Amino acid sequence: MKNKNRHVLLISILILGLYFSSANVVADPVVENISIDPTSPAPLSTITVTANIDGEDITNVNLSVGECNKTAGVCYIYHQIPMTEKTEGQYTAEVTLEKSKASYISFTFDITYDGETKKLENDSWDVDLSIESGNGDTTNGGDGNSVPGFEIIYFLIAVSIGLLLHRNKRSR
Repeated sequence: MKNKNRHVLLISILILGLYFSSANVVADPVVENISIDPTSPAPLSTITVTANIDGEDITNVNLSVGECNKTAGVCYIYHQIPMTEKTEGQYTAEVTLEKSKASYISFTFDITYDGETKKLENDSWDVDLSIESGNGDTTNGGDGNSVPGFEIIYFLIAVSIGLLLHRNKRSR
């Protein structure tokens, strides 16, 4: 009877682990293919940011742009600029930079979908401004944010508990 109860408990834990791993998956919008025109902007210039954003029920997209100085280690100002949907999933915004001492800009997206606004804080992009050398490289500062799998934690916990119960059964 004990053996049957343990099997039922083990199966229940595994089923709950699988349920929680699939129940917590939410399809957040994904920002893809960002372009900036001009590609090597200068301080005090006007730039156009275009982004392809993949997601369902997106009702509003805002671009949050900070003008920053690497030497001082400070971001002076953050602009909240509404983006316009040009074609399906392609959003665009025009930004006029205001700080002459900025050495790079940093931007994120605030996306409203399914009735709630989500700031994609893990998706932060930095663009160097052309001061002297001006290579204008665009780098994605979101370390590892595109790797799915956070739901695997529930599954691993369920398997670990199952293994512990199985090991305890064998040791008796």
